[in-house]
Amino acid sequence: MRIPEYRKVYVTILDEPIETEKKSRDSMFGYLRGEYKIASDFDAPLEDFKEYM
Repeated sequence: MRIPEYRKVYVTILDEPIETEKKSRDSMFGYLRGEYKIASDFDAPLEDFKEYM
């Protein structure tokens, strides 16, 4: 890939490799369960927009 002359490129060299833990997609589903609450009427019309409906 050729980088245009007007672009600046910064390169960082690390002495130690960065360790990243890859999680499987299956382990990601449901990890925020119980963190958020959705009201039972979340899709009910809002009074503020009544004139537009």
